[in-house]
Amino acid sequence: MGVPAPELTAPAISVIELVGGIALVLDAFTGIAGVVLALEMLVAALLIHVPAGIYIENGGWELVGALGAGALLVAAFGAGRFSVDSVLRGRRGARSAAAAERPAAEREPVSA
Repeated sequence: MGVPAPELTAPAISVIELVGGIALVLDAFTGIAGVVLALEMLVAALLIHVPAGIYIENGGWELVGALGAGALLVAAFGAGRFSVDSVLRGRRGARSAAAAERPAAEREPVSA
């Protein structure tokens, strides 16, 4: 297929797709997972699929482009309200809200 160092890239791509896919399914760390998966699809498209044309039946970049675009959309807009990311954000948000409710004299100064 023309992928450089296939003995190294094949296991790396397998881990990226497995971990990234699980992260997207669980809606955890969607920003990071989406960007990494979109970059992986871009590299796959450029190295292998673009020379074959657009259509998937000829080995083209159609599916790879759709998967990359979908991953990028998830990274850009995040997971939904009922996601692990939302729960994690809620905990961070609760700490921020508690800090904002403290009197100004107790807050740490903000440096410019």
